[in-house]
Amino acid sequence: MKKKIMGLIAVVAVAVVAGFNVYKTQIIVDLSTLALVNVEALAGGETEGTCTARVSCGGGGPNDFVECSGRVCERNATVLSRWVKCDGIKTSC
Repeated sequence: MKKKIMGLIAVVAVAVVAGFNVYKTQIIVDLSTLALVNVEALAGGETEGTCTARVSCGGGGPNDFVECSGRVCERNATVLSRWVKCDGIKTSC
């Protein structure tokens, strides 16, 4: 009788340990999935980002500038030439 009770306790202990390991593994998978979704969301902001280029035309007024937005932006502000270029479209003062 004592051997049967000890055997039963051993079987229950193994079942509890196995159940705990399965539970712990499921939690790790859920956290990994959540982390992956967060990384993809952060990376999505980088690939779909935009830039803005702005240059003053030198007149001194509040609206005396040219500006554009796009994925690729350039600007030039020299004495002879003032322009902005976004996604290949150039706008001059």
